[in-house]
Amino acid sequence: MNPTRHVSVSSLARAALAATRLFAAAATLAALAVTPAWAGYLVSNDESFSYAGTVTAPNGTAYTIPSYTSTPGSTVYTGRDAVIYAASGAPAADAGSFTNATQFGANWYASLDGLNDGVGNPNSSNTGWVQIQDLANASVTSATGGWTNSSYTTFQITITGANAIGNPSFDNLWPAPLTNSALTDVEGYYEDYSLTLTAEFAPGVVTEESPGWFSTTAAPLSVTGSFDGVFVNTAPLVDTDVNGIYDVNLTFQDQSWAANNGIADVYGSYFGASEVPEPASWLIFGGGLLAMAGFRRRRAA
Repeated sequence: MNPTRHVSVSSLARAALAATRLFAAAATLAALAVTPAWAGYLVSNDESFSYAGTVTAPNGTAYTIPSYTSTPGSTVYTGRDAVIYAASGAPAADAGSFTNATQFGANWYASLDGLNDGVGNPNSSNTGWVQIQDLANASVTSATGGWTNSSYTTFQITITGANAIGNPSFDNLWPAPLTNSALTDVEGYYEDYSLTLTAEFAPGVVTEESPGWFSTTAAPLSVTGSFDGVFVNTAPLVDTDVNGIYDVNLTFQDQSWAANNGIADVYGSYFGASEVPEPASWLIFGGGLLAMAGFRRRRAA
């Protein structure tokens, strides 16, 4: 046996194995780049979507968010128009004082006359009402948000939180099954909650507003997602059926009274976030690290 040839074949085998591992690891890093950890986001919208679902009362009965007619004789919608404002590390130039905040609820203030809050708005009712407001993200336990592809057509946020204790008059809920009740009937806090939202946009509507920050004021083509939470009532009523803890389970849908009536976003539609890392950059970076590690191993050997 030729020992020189034996060593050469063995070396080639090790090199081939190292190359295989390198490409496998680089491919994994490239795949991870599809879901990066974003540095900041800002979402504001109160026209493009609504929510439907159930509120489960303390007595264990689940009540469906009621339907309403968008305009006389037109489509009957199930649910309520929604509003969302969510920010984390957002630029003050866009977010003002609320660079870190989470707000979600019913859009009750859009109006047909454009002057007075809630005029002609069927969502201006405590039946089916949902609202959470945290102006400092003090309740947020995890949050990611931003553009998920290099073409900037898909925006996604995921937020979870616990003990959302702010101003009780702003954290409230429909005291199902009561109808047309007062907001003060159910005031309290969300013991825990989770919110996910995905918005799709037409190509080309997103621009680089400032270095590394990409945004659009265009309305999304579609919105999907959900809101789930456990609400603790701190203003108990005499009616024991509505005293205690509520479960909220909502899904988002592409329909709203505001959009159907041509009412634009009162506070404007805005979706913005940090730049999406390029998969090629992750590939090169990961490959470089692995190559350096291999070089060090060879030197040690």
